[in-house]
Amino acid sequence: MQIVPLGRNFPHTSRKTRWIQTMLKTLHKERGKTSMEFLRKLDKDSVHAELERFQGVGKKTSAIINLFDCNNPDMAVDTHVFRFALQLGWAPSEKQRARHNKASSQPWPAITRDTVYAHLDANFPDNLKYSMHLILTDTEGGLPVVCGARNQLHFDGRAITVDGKPLKEVVTASDL
Repeated sequence: MQIVPLGRNFPHTSRKTRWIQTMLKTLHKERGKTSMEFLRKLDKDSVHAELERFQGVGKKTSAIINLFDCNNPDMAVDTHVFRFALQLGWAPSEKQRARHNKASSQPWPAITRDTVYAHLDANFPDNLKYSMHLILTDTEGGLPVVCGARNQLHFDGRAITVDGKPLKEVVTASDL
């Protein structure tokens, strides 16, 4: 794994630089080197635990590293995935949450990127997580028409299909 230096144009550069320096010092103290290659041998939950103990590293960053560097299926939820999950009905809206909480003795938690991550990751099929992350984060002009991931995804302006089947047949909102 490679650590990319932050440039001056990034927001919060000095804070992130301190976090990275602290992470590197901790890794060197604990392991004798500043490498995170050991993460590739860990399961998904262990990668999350190892990374999220560091300040500035949350569920999204851990999920991205799991998905792209460690080859562990994980449903990373950034701003775009969060927005699409709400629009597609894969997570309840704040209005639905309020209605449920008013009528139920078991309230739903606040609708955040982290709670939507937990919900989607627990319910989304592992074999589609990589492909769906790519299609949902390629925001140029909205959802992309073609995705070169493991599954053939297509968006014709009305519906998303996975390997020629409507997305709702592959994953329904009730499954999520």
